[in-house]
Amino acid sequence: MVTSDDLADDARNRREGAAPGPRRWAVGQRLRSGRWRSVSRRRPGWGATGARSRRPTWAEIDLDAVAHNVRHFAALTGAGVMAVVKGNAYGHGAIMVARAAVEAGAGWLAVATVDEGLQLRRAGLRAPILVLAPSDPAEAPAAVAGGLTLAVGDLAGAAAVVAAARGEPATVHVEVDTGMHRFGVWHEAAPDLIARIAALPGLRLGGVYTHYATADEADRAFFEAQGRASGRWWARSAPPGSPCRSSTRTTAPPR
Repeated sequence: MVTSDDLADDARNRREGAAPGPRRWAVGQRLRSGRWRSVSRRRPGWGATGARSRRPTWAEIDLDAVAHNVRHFAALTGAGVMAVVKGNAYGHGAIMVARAAVEAGAGWLAVATVDEGLQLRRAGLRAPILVLAPSDPAEAPAAVAGGLTLAVGDLAGAAAVVAAARGEPATVHVEVDTGMHRFGVWHEAAPDLIARIAALPGLRLGGVYTHYATADEADRAFFEAQGRASGRWWARSAPPGSPCRSSTRTTAPPR
């Protein structure tokens, strides 16, 4: 997989006049259309998968389309936008896509892992970053030092953030499992956990969310069941002044 580190390495190689190494993308100039052309310049005879190949390849990423999508969703919902750039922005180039999204008005970025979030920090991104996937408590110090917000699904994860913060204010988001069964506290237990996390000294509960994985599918039965589960736990978990509630889903952008 081509990572943000690959992009940074190639930028450094170009500055130093060195040839890109294997499995590196050299990011070219911005085209008149607003796209960026990313050309793979691997050593002759080898492709990205390690198989022998002599075919040069490139990917043209339309950053104007990324910006359009951010503005479109913001206007459509009237809410803030969190741009999810996990997995190297789904192969599109995490750093440049994140920059385009933030410049277009995205208030947050989201990644899968602490390492992905720290890569964006090293690239100069200063927007709030949420780590969506479960993280090891041992990663909490690096996450807190890098200004990342961790998603948690149990009290131990929240306590690890408090310990890593060493008396400084810290924030977590809670993921609630409404049926996807990948990460988060089960929705029936969510009200109690949310209350206990919110009571931890020095910790701010910044958000609570669930993942609607099938919201764009024709069969809406599972999505609607998740929605009913969300309504039940939120009704029991939302005291006055409670943090924002959000949802995530994986789907294709409109453009």
